[in-house]
Amino acid sequence: MKTRLGFVSNSSSSSFIIYAHQVPSGLVNKILKPDYTNLKNIKDKWSIFLDRKTGKIEGHVSMDNFDMHKYFDDIGVPSEIVKWVYY
Repeated sequence: MKTRLGFVSNSSSSSFIIYAHQVPSGLVNKILKPDYTNLKNIKDKWSIFLDRKTGKIEGHVSMDNFDMHKYFDDIGVPSEIVKWVYY
């Protein structure tokens, strides 16, 4: 029998892609810098960046501690412009 000595995680990761030109006016900065101020015990923030060459906003997180779906709904990002990927 084999014994695993390392860390084992049951967590998932997810990511999204949004093309900046499809984002309603004034929301790009809210996407790039989500407001985490009212959240307690958040352990894993989203890593979000804008690739200026392709115009893609990409976000990645290894745990689903912050509900980015709800955040996008709350700030008015249309769901049809967000491509979600789950691992």
